[in-house]
Amino acid sequence: MNCSGVADAEHIGKYVNRLSKDIRYTMNNLISEKGYPLTAEQSRVLGFIQCSTENGSCVHQKDIEKHFGIKRSSVASILSNMEKGGYIFREVDKRDARIKRVILTEKGRELQKEIRLTVDMIEEILSRNMSAEEKSEFIRLTQLALENLKSADISSHKGDTDGKEFSEKC
Repeated sequence: MNCSGVADAEHIGKYVNRLSKDIRYTMNNLISEKGYPLTAEQSRVLGFIQCSTENGSCVHQKDIEKHFGIKRSSVASILSNMEKGGYIFREVDKRDARIKRVILTEKGRELQKEIRLTVDMIEEILSRNMSAEEKSEFIRLTQLALENLKSADISSHKGDTDGKEFSEKC
């Protein structure tokens, strides 16, 4: 029991939070073991940029902010570190000189291929003992919980939880 009189096992948030932390911890450890010079968050951003540009989209800082539901300053810091590492570069958008496009370098594309293998391995581990139906149901229920948060219209909830950011490809 917790302080509110509800058994901890009944709290969805407890399990979602633990799963999120464990995935991030595992990803950071695997990335570090393989000698990749990125954090799990930077690797997710790298993957988003790769996937978006493969689909013909231009990526701007604001797209990353919205997709991951993180603040402008956090995204700026992530991109700055990735740019220093030579994984991305930024150029002025041809349609609007006030904004910059975020573009992967060849070094970034090569690293993303390696990181993709690590992500796939973690995904396989996560769903190892699940049937295809259980995996689909888990995804469906997670999307429902995200939609419930979105419909609660809590002003501090910044993430774009329409489920699009969790597409198979990106």
